[in-house]
Amino acid sequence: MIAPLQSEAIATAIANTDKSVVAFDTNIDSDKCLSFIGTGNKEAAKEGAKAAVASCSGSRLGRDQMH
Repeated sequence: MIAPLQSEAIATAIANTDKSVVAFDTNIDSDKCLSFIGTGNKEAAKEGAKAAVASCSGSRLGRDQMH
């Protein structure tokens, strides 16, 4: 399992491996990478925004209280 910061560099590094490779957090564009485990950032942000709005429901947070 690899969590690469630079997927291109890792793709080059694993090009000749005979070991199984699973990418975590950042996908690797390589036929050596068997699987990718990660979160879709747009969907995660959408769900986070929904949770934030739900947690504020019923509160009276006005402009004067935001400063």
